Parts: sequence; structure tokens; C-alpha cells
Amino acid sequence: MYLSRLKVKNYRSIKDLDLKFSPKKNIIVGKNNGGKSNIIKAIDLILGENSPDYAKSENVTKNDFYNNGTDFSNEIYILIELTREKDGNDELIVLNFEEINKCYGYYKHTQSYEEDDIFNFDNCKKMFDIDVDSLDKSEKIYVNPKLKNQTGFTAEFQNVSNIVFIFQAKRQEERVTKKIMFTYSADGENYTLGFKAPIRNEFLQSAIIPSFRDPQNQLRLNNWSWYGKLMKSLVESKKTEDLLKKFKEIGAEADKIFSEVKEEMQQTSLDIAFPGASLEIKFNDSLDTEIYKNAKIYINDGIDSPLSEKGSGIQSATIIGLFNYYTKNINTTSSALLCVEEPEIFLHPHARRVVSDRLDAFADGNHQVIITTHSTEFIKTIDENLNIINITKDENGTHAKSLSIKENKHLILDVRYSEIFFADKVILTEGLDEYVVRWIADDSGYSLDNKNISVVAVGTKDNFSKYVDMLNKLDIPCFIIADFDFLLRDKDKEIGKKYSINYKCHNSVVDINKEFLKEGLRKKISSLRLKIKEKDEKGFYLAKKIDDISLGLRLEIDSVIKELSKNSILILNSDIEGLSLRGEILEPGTIKLSLDKIFQIQKLLNNGERISDIINESYIKEFIKNIYEN
Repeated sequence: MYLSRLKVKNYRSIKDLDLKFSPKKNIIVGKNNGGKSNIIKAIDLILGENSPDYAKSENVTKNDFYNNGTDFSNEIYILIELTREKDGNDELIVLNFEEINKCYGYYKHTQSYEEDDIFNFDNCKKMFDIDVDSLDKSEKIYVNPKLKNQTGFTAEFQNVSNIVFIFQAKRQEERVTKKIMFTYSADGENYTLGFKAPIRNEFLQSAIIPSFRDPQNQLRLNNWSWYGKLMKSLVESKKTEDLLKKFKEIGAEADKIFSEVKEEMQQTSLDIAFPGASLEIKFNDSLDTEIYKNAKIYINDGIDSPLSEKGSGIQSATIIGLFNYYTKNINTTSSALLCVEEPEIFLHPHARRVVSDRLDAFADGNHQVIITTHSTEFIKTIDENLNIINITKDENGTHAKSLSIKENKHLILDVRYSEIFFADKVILTEGLDEYVVRWIADDSGYSLDNKNISVVAVGTKDNFSKYVDMLNKLDIPCFIIADFDFLLRDKDKEIGKKYSINYKCHNSVVDINKEFLKEGLRKKISSLRLKIKEKDEKGFYLAKKIDDISLGLRLEIDSVIKELSKNSILILNSDIEGLSLRGEILEPGTIKLSLDKIFQIQKLLNNGERISDIINESYIKEFIKNIYEN
């Protein structure tokens, strides 16, 4: 199973949020204090190792109820949906009933519920008002595999495709009450309600690694934590009686027990990311009845000391590696979810890429990854299942927009372009003129980095609309700087034959989506394009600058260009080469802006010349100023 949906209402900075996840890799991006951590905490509250409704736990306090100063809530709702995947034969993947059958029983309601009863918080409130103890025997059934003549878990969940956990917290003065229920369905329409949720990690084993690394709590040795199960399995699979008889030789015995996991961890994580560091798993000096609880992790990176005393970078790599080993070798018949907040903390770029590869390997093993990050190293577009979630926050709390890379992966294969997902604004250029934009911004005192503004070359004019669509889906403001011919042209393949030229057809500004280009302005541009084509067809298809168009049309063209510049699109009155002030560097119509020319210009700038002496910067400078200041 995998976490397919999260709905949150009135939790911390989240007033109302509905997120869907990919079964593979999910990247949550956004500014600090936007609410990314609160999403992870909401997941941890339901799928973590601690019982969500344990009365003595302070997993929910009065400070966790949404409060923006004017809007204060006394109820929290968190819903998590798990979806069961199918195998290659279109059969539901087998659940880990060996683990499920170890859980406590629960009462289920004989009444059936519909989808809207479950996923609508206003409707599902009535479920929490039901007193199961007051229900008639005909209204409830006890499900328990341990008791005779009771419905068993295997029969109950054999054909289930969706499982939904719903958590409620209520605040009454200083007291917080908590309840959790779960519902399940075989068809996604009719749901059965369980009045408790004793089965959670057995459906989806999860490891939640918060940004504050705490190995002592995150690697708890007990019978229900994944780490406890890992150590117990490793220890009990060996001859532990030898360990009892020869405790003085315990170091050697421990090496035998943990050799496999040590070797894999060494090869896949530590040797690459932390050369010179080695993993050691040791036993305490005294024996416990459950011997696996004596196992402790040590890291030798020049100083042999417990993992808890090491930096958070190596802690992250170790925990991720151990959980990966557990899901691959111990918990092999169940799905797993790995949530990591900011895995890049205190890691240099090379180590970040190593950890990113470990996360990718984990997701490739039919498991799910959800991470929050500020680092481009963790965004890779090779996997079309990658889901990017952009988090923003305003006076109404945390908001989210999702983007599936499946439809956009060809646009951002270059890792440089991953930075756009972390930008507050993005300027799109066609090609190498991205360097000119940065030079003009720097020369004018507009530090784009200080304002978190990215400049991205889209490659061809046809890609402008694709990038705009992608950024709009994430609510990231974007702007276009394009050559003059972006106002003209259409994809008339016969025009080349007419003028005996090698005509390069491409999209124009009217192909930008409606959300980006206002309809009134689009109609004005379409009317102008039609007029140009009728009065100066050759200019429409061949012009590189406004002076190539018939004189009678230029005033109207200039007016539309000015209006576009106020609407996030700067169309130059020529191509970028036409703005050159130095013919020996860029000569309009003969010398193109190439990478060699970029290096040549950069050399001049390094020697003290200004970009304003090389390029007529006025149009671009004014456009950047508006982006920067507004």
C-alpha cells in the first residue's frame, strides 16, 4: 500500500489542505515557515509508531489548533488514505497478514458509508459522535483473529483496495480529547467503519525522520518499532546461545550477526558519502532478557562513538540505510513509506547526491518516499512518477499545489532547472540571452538571488508555453523575455516554399495559456497579427526586428509590445543580437550569440567594462526592475 491522499483541517498552520501523493517519490518544496514540517507532522501523527489517540501523549496540544489571530478552531481533523496497488497480473498485492494478525481486534459498524461520508469532514463528524458501547449487537461486529467464531483480519481485508484513517482532536478549555477511526473499501464507494484503528503500520510500515535528528527516539528498540523488529530479527536469526555462553567474545559474535547489514551500509552509504567512516553495532556490557535490546549503533569516523553523538548528516544516511535494509530483507511482504525532512542538512553536495540515490533506490523497491527539501540535488526527472508539491503560506494559512513530472520531465532533465521549483519568481528566456539578463540585473543593482528570482533558458520558443503551464500549476509567478519574432510567425510549413527559404516555424505569443495572457490582450494581438499577415506577409514570416515590418504597422506593434511588457511578457524590438552596441562582438544579422561570445563578453566585464557599453539594455533593465520591485 502507499499513502495516496492527505486531508488536514485546522492543524497548526493548515486551515484546509487536500494533497494527493505519487506511489513513488514526492518532493515538498517551499519557503521556510510555510508549513512543510506540519504536513510531515500530520503524517507522523497518524502513521507514526505512537498511538495517535493515546490520552497521555502530548502529540496534540492546545497550540496545535489553527489560529491566525482572528480565526481560531477547537477541532482538528486529519485524514490519511492508503491505496493498495496491483501486481503485474492485475491482482491486489498481498498484505502482510502475519503482522496484521498480531494486532488487537476492533468493532466495526454494520452500517455502510459512502465516499462523501468519509472524505467530507463536515459529514464524517457524525461518525465520531457514535458511542460504540451503546450500539445494539445487530449494529456492530467484533473483528479479531485471535478469538474463535470471530471474523478474522484475513477475510476482512483480503479484497480491500482503500483504507482511510480519520483522526479527530477536540479542545475544551485546556483539555484535548483525541479519537481515531479507520474505514476501508473494496470498491472505493462503500466503506466499512472500524471504531478503533489498531492496525496502521502493518498496512504501511513508515519511518518518519524529522529535521531535528534524534536517533535515540527515532531508533527505538521495542517490539513494535521497525528498528526494534529489524534488530530482533537479526539477532534471533543467529545462534544467540553462543552469545550467552561466550559473552566475553561478544564483539566477535556481534560482528557475525551484523556483518551483512554493516557491509551493505558501508558500500552503499558510508564509503561514498563519508569516506573513512565505518559502521559498528555493539552490545551493552550487561545482558537483557531480550538480547536484541542491547544492540547499539556506533560510527567510527576517527572517533568510535554512538550514532547519537554524530552529526545529523551521517545520522540521516544511517537511518535511511537501515530502514532500506529492513524493508528489503525483513519486512519483505509489506509496503513502506519513508518521510524525511530536509535530508540535505549538513551534507556537502556530493553526499547529498549519494543520499538522493539511496532514496531513489528505496522508491524503486516498490516503496514510497516523501521528503521536504531546499536542495536541487533531490529533484530528478528521470522517474516520471516524481510528484512535486509547492507549499505557500498567507494570512489564510498553508496552501499547496502539486505537479506531476510525467507530463513535464522533458523540460527539466538538466539539473540546473530544478532550481525553478524553489524560486519565488522565474524569468524565462529562449537561449543564451539568460546570461545577458543576469548581467543587466547585476549591473543595475538588482540582485536576483536576494529576491529568489531564477532565470531559465527554455531552449526554443515552443517551450515558453510549456514552462508557463508548469509554473502556473505550482503558483510560481513567471515572466517571458523573447525576441521580436515571438510576436509573429505561425506553423505554416508551405511558407518556406513560397519564399524559397529555410523557414523555421514556431509558436508565438498567442499560444501562451489563457491564465497567463489575458483574453482581451490576446484578441488584440491576434487582430494585429492578422493585419500584419495581410499587409506584410513576408515581414510576418521573415522579420527579425520591428524595422523589417512595413512602416505603417510599426506604431501599432510598438503599442502592443508596451502593453505586453506590463503583462509579464517582454518582446524585444529585435533579436538579442540586434541590441548589440559593439559590432566586433555581436553584429546583427551575421554573428549569433554563441557560447564563445558569452565568454568573450564575460572577459570584457571582468576587465571593468559594463554590459551597458556592449548591449542596449534599456528595455530589459526596465522589465527586470518591475519584476524585482513588485
